Amino acid sequence: MRIKTVYAILNGYRTLSVESLLEPLADNFTYRVLPQYLSMPKRDKNAFASHAAQIYSIFTRSAMEPQSVFKDTKNNVVYLCKDGWGIEESWTMGG
Repeated sequence: MRIKTVYAILNGYRTLSVESLLEPLADNFTYRVLPQYLSMPKRDKNAFASHAAQIYSIFTRSAMEPQSVFKDTKNNVVYLCKDGWGIEESWTMGG
């Protein structure tokens, strides 16, 4: 189910609608860009919504297509990766 949720979120980015983006998210959803040395803040659902609204205000279209998706069932995290960059996004899906 978590992988389906990840793809629902990715599809939500295409709508440029914060409401559509947030629809599949659990209340305890968190978002983090790794590696931590980038100093990007961990965002809860509300902070993620606020950030998305800011981003959406400058784009006329959007799409996110990760090169790799990994599920860490033990830690309840899904990682989206761009190969070769050493940068990952982690989404704690709740549940």
